Amino acid sequence: DAVPDVVTSPETATVHSAPGLNLRKHPALNAPVLRVLKDGETIPIDNSVEVPGGWKAVMGGGYVMSEFLK
Repeated sequence: DAVPDVVTSPETATVHSAPGLNLRKHPALNAPVLRVLKDGETIPIDNSVEVPGGWKAVMGGGYVMSEFLK
C-alpha cells in the first residue's frame, strides 16, 4: 500500500528580542538587513536550508540568529 505524503506545516518560532531582530540576506552579522522583525512576531522556519550554527533560515528568504528565537 502506498502511504500518502504527509504535508506538515512549517516549524514556527517567536522573536524574543525587545529592540527587534534583524532578518538578514545571508547568515552573517555583516550581511545586509532585509527588515527588522518585531518582538513577539511569529516566523516560519525553513529547516531544509543548511545554515551555520547559531542561525535559522526563514521561509520566503532571509536568516535570523537562533539565540533570539523561542
